[in-house]
Amino acid sequence: MTSFAANAREARLGEGIRLSFTARDDAGIYKLLLYREDYDTNGNLKESFRVVQTKYVTPGKEISETFVDVPSEPGVYKYGVHVVNVNYGWNDERNSQSGFSPGVYGPIEVKVRATTPAVTSFAANAREARLGEGIRLSFTARDDAGIYKLLLYREDYDTNGNLKESFRVVQTKYVTPGKEISETFVDVPSEPGVYKYGVHVVNVNYGWNDERNSQSGFSPGVYGPIEVKVVRPVGLIQPIRVLLSENGRRLAVTPRGDYMLLGPDGKLLTLVSSQDTVELISQDPSTIQILKNGTLLQTVSQKVQFFAVQSGAQIQYRRVLPKTAVVTADVLNVRSGPGTNYSVIGSLPQGSRVSVLDLALDGSSQEWYKVALGDGREGYIASWYTDRGGAGSDGVYRTHLTVVNDSAGLQVINELELEDYLKGVVPREMSDSWPIEALKAQAIAARTYALSARNANVNALYHVYSDERSQVYGGVTAEQPNANRAIEATRGEVLRYNGNLISAYFSASNGGFTERAEDVWSASLPYLAAQRDEFDANDGKNPHYNWRREWTASDLQTKFQLQTLTGIEVRERTSTGRVKAVVVRGVDTAGTSKEILIRNADNVRIKFGLKNIPNDLFVPEVRVARDSIPSYVRDANSAFQAADPLPRDTLLAVLEEVPAPNNGGVWLRVRLSDGSERYVDKTGVVPTKVVFTGSGWGHSLGMSQWGAKGRAEKGQSYRDILSFYFPGARIEKLW
Repeated sequence: MTSFAANAREARLGEGIRLSFTARDDAGIYKLLLYREDYDTNGNLKESFRVVQTKYVTPGKEISETFVDVPSEPGVYKYGVHVVNVNYGWNDERNSQSGFSPGVYGPIEVKVRATTPAVTSFAANAREARLGEGIRLSFTARDDAGIYKLLLYREDYDTNGNLKESFRVVQTKYVTPGKEISETFVDVPSEPGVYKYGVHVVNVNYGWNDERNSQSGFSPGVYGPIEVKVVRPVGLIQPIRVLLSENGRRLAVTPRGDYMLLGPDGKLLTLVSSQDTVELISQDPSTIQILKNGTLLQTVSQKVQFFAVQSGAQIQYRRVLPKTAVVTADVLNVRSGPGTNYSVIGSLPQGSRVSVLDLALDGSSQEWYKVALGDGREGYIASWYTDRGGAGSDGVYRTHLTVVNDSAGLQVINELELEDYLKGVVPREMSDSWPIEALKAQAIAARTYALSARNANVNALYHVYSDERSQVYGGVTAEQPNANRAIEATRGEVLRYNGNLISAYFSASNGGFTERAEDVWSASLPYLAAQRDEFDANDGKNPHYNWRREWTASDLQTKFQLQTLTGIEVRERTSTGRVKAVVVRGVDTAGTSKEILIRNADNVRIKFGLKNIPNDLFVPEVRVARDSIPSYVRDANSAFQAADPLPRDTLLAVLEEVPAPNNGGVWLRVRLSDGSERYVDKTGVVPTKVVFTGSGWGHSLGMSQWGAKGRAEKGQSYRDILSFYFPGARIEKLW
């Protein structure tokens, strides 16, 4: 032995200790044993004479060797070289006759202390991410001695937790003695799943080639792994967006499955599942406060989205609090607190709209609204005597949900596959117990209507309403087995005319006749014709026949802003003989005569609150409008003879109109309260009541649902049904 040395007398755990020696031989063969004795940090012997390397030297040769030893624990380590003369068969490798000289060949004492972690911080910007967003990983590292390689690695698992790939290095950095580095890296996984990230440390000085070796100083508690769940929303092939509700101040949303909660910029805020409840509160028209399980999560601007990440996921929402409420009772008391035991501080007439501030329960768990009154005071009203406005207030729905805040309050929009949407429409528009062919016809009409509405403005916030303004839609809770069968049997089938989707209108009952589009609305549509429908009455089982609606003169004066109603009559009729246009005459508060024209037929129906286009209108009662008017009776020869004049405000039941005998005007045959009959000039009286009569329910355009039922019961197929109600249109399968 000519030299024996260590690179340091102190080392950091994990660094490695470099030992080197030189030996030469003049005669014989010598075995050189590099050994180590282990002591703990208190100097207690743990293990003696552990051979860590063996070398041989032959006569006339000289060797130089270097070896790196890496103790696995802090402590004191004594290294030496023991020489054995192989020629003489010494088998006791520690025999003093080996010529071992401690002063020359060892021991060299090296103190190994606990290492300072190379990585001082490691973090991810989120533990959940939307596919494509990217995951931002950052770490800080410092080094006291040696050169370290930092390997940012990733392990990939599928959505079920099964390992797909282990230890994929995504970035490599180096840190040198006395330096500190801070690095940020964005990783963008290409598939949904679970990704575990960590930083692995390699000491470059000593050539470790197993980058995952535990002797690298890797410490999971400091360097990882950080687990990130990456998700993507369920994709939609034929999406449609439905406005479910308006006028919300506070909503409660409960997923049934895994959902992403996204902010207005589409970035993931958090993941929510069946165990979570999310409350959304309208702070003002520009912000939404989000609470997850009762804890404030974030306040965002205008919009949040719940995107399903599992096929078949459903989501429930409940409108806890409306923004405004309209009084439906004749008179509703306002109380000082939530309950009838509190004092009455005011009242609200029917139709009053008030701003709702909060919700409170009385002793019977009934809901009371805290409301703002017009005079600046606050009070409580019973919620069950109000109409909260908007469409539905709760329900369970498929796939995605969007909530938008504006001046009208929180709007709730359901986005889902069009075929799934129909599952919530068909049974709400037609009884599930009706014949399957009628349900198939309804499915195609509803599909065509929805697709046409969507295609008219694909990028709109919503395409259809969930109520009678479009088609009635009830979500998952409305779904029924027969309707689902009908939808699946006609999947993708729509009605087209000359290659274009038709406006597939339908109503409950047409009253025995379909109407032309130009009579009901304005524009002509060739596939909407006026024709008799003998199946609509459904053998007398249709309950929408022979209805009657009466208006008082006082109500009509209020509706049309008149001081006095002087007359009302039919101006025009449809091709089937029903009322197309009505003229209302009167005098306003300034004494000016007014003539108000209402047309077309559907405007008449809506304006007067009728079930369908009326067959007719008549005035059953009139009132004398002058100080007095002449009256007449007929003698035995049918000649008119003067009778006593009738004073102002005398009420007269109208029996019929007759031609005036001399001037070509109109007289009325009327009955007085005593039962006697008289004849009076129509110009001297004004109506006190107006009656509309008719049959059917709806606008009478396109398909009658009761007619479809009657036709299916008589053996017609859905194709027969649709060809009658939409003449010239063709059924085509789009998907």
